[in-house]
Amino acid sequence: MSFGAAAIGQAATVALGENTNMVFADGDNASGDAVYNDGNPYTWSITGNVNVGDGVGTNAGRIFVGTNSGAKIGDLTLHGTSGAGDTLLLNGYHSADRVLGRLGHNTGGESATISITGGLAVTMGGRNLKIAQGTNTFQVLDGSLDYATNTGFGFLKNDGGGSVGHVVGASGSIIIDAVITDAAGFTAWADANGLDATGKIGTVTADSGLTLAFANDGTNTTITAIPEPSSAALLGLGGLTLILRRRM
Repeated sequence: MSFGAAAIGQAATVALGENTNMVFADGDNASGDAVYNDGNPYTWSITGNVNVGDGVGTNAGRIFVGTNSGAKIGDLTLHGTSGAGDTLLLNGYHSADRVLGRLGHNTGGESATISITGGLAVTMGGRNLKIAQGTNTFQVLDGSLDYATNTGFGFLKNDGGGSVGHVVGASGSIIIDAVITDAAGFTAWADANGLDATGKIGTVTADSGLTLAFANDGTNTTITAIPEPSSAALLGLGGLTLILRRRM
């Protein structure tokens, strides 16, 4: 993986909360652990460039969604408020558990959903993201999820057998540091970065009515979702019909 997002200036340090909405301003750096596990939907509102964790400090900005035993469900939306240009770097660290955070936990029933909206560009830092239990999903609906920018990122699979899937919306994209051409290639990439290839771990699919598209620059692949061929044809036919009606 190519190294390093540019350092983001710190305007203020924001303490992360548990099961609460959060608002971050340009330059904020968040510390502590964020835990979302009571089944209610929560939102982080991001304006400008924001860091969660510095990648080195103890108890610095890790994110736990759908964690703790007892069928805990986590639902967190990461939302850009400007429509475009907002960025979030997830770069947490703890000396005793060197991960960005966890999706699910190590007993049965937990699951996490993390959605990216509002044009937010989310970058994973140079630590592992632990996938512990449950059926966990990243929904990249309007914005981007960048796995390629920072050296050292990988998934870390616990023995519990959790899975992680990705859904790409019409205005979403996922960036990885591999040259792939299909969804099977994404799963192979996830396998190489710490997940086992069971057919359900490290998957990527398109949102309803869309199909995946893969664009390679020789090093990285950007995965987007475009209208299915049949849908595109119907849209074109509808436009032609409208033109003909106007001419009549």
